[in-house]
Amino acid sequence: SIWRGVSFPLTTQALKGSLGWFGYNSFSKLLRNDRRDYINYSYFLSGIAGALSGLAVSGIVIPSEVLKIRMQGSNKHTFNMHGTQYRNSLVCMKTLIQNEGPRSLFTGTTATFGRLSTAWFFYYSVQECFEDIMKGSRDPFVTTTGTQSFVAGGLAGMVSWLFSMPFDTLKTRIQMHPDQYTSLEDCLRKSIRSDGIRSLYQGFNAVMARAFVANAMAFWSYRKCSKVYDELGF
Repeated sequence: SIWRGVSFPLTTQALKGSLGWFGYNSFSKLLRNDRRDYINYSYFLSGIAGALSGLAVSGIVIPSEVLKIRMQGSNKHTFNMHGTQYRNSLVCMKTLIQNEGPRSLFTGTTATFGRLSTAWFFYYSVQECFEDIMKGSRDPFVTTTGTQSFVAGGLAGMVSWLFSMPFDTLKTRIQMHPDQYTSLEDCLRKSIRSDGIRSLYQGFNAVMARAFVANAMAFWSYRKCSKVYDELGF
């Protein structure tokens, strides 16, 4: 039961990650924020490139999140029209489209835009900054150790979730109970009124632990794969 709803997000995670880094590098070029020109390199523009990349991949993230939340949730939307639990993500998707229309797969779009743009702004800018601090240079030709990349990625993940968690909490509530909220603002207002502003950070410790481990591994893996890629001459 603790793994319910994992299949679809798992299959899209690799695509999300690869498109995320591709988008980040592409938007960095458009913004003329070249890492090799480290004297004029801007961490802020790095964050902007990350935020734009987050918005670009939202199209595959939102349906994945909706299916995961509906599969894992404990409300009436967890059950199909026959009163039984969804067998898998594909059945869940088919039932949602039949009962609520194709637009139901994009429930919580505004909240997801807010979460991804905020999270990825801080993730990409902070990991670049922390990595430079730990290696003691902004020069990209000064290589980092695996430990430095691991720690920089983990800390960047924690900072990104610190600022984006309220959006994620609201997104989850909207996707879990789409009939209870008319908009992101409506969900925010009702959440604070009923549970207080601290409710936006429910589960904070678990989220921070996951953020460090997941993002540390992701950034370390990206650096390792990039190094192998360069050595092979691609």
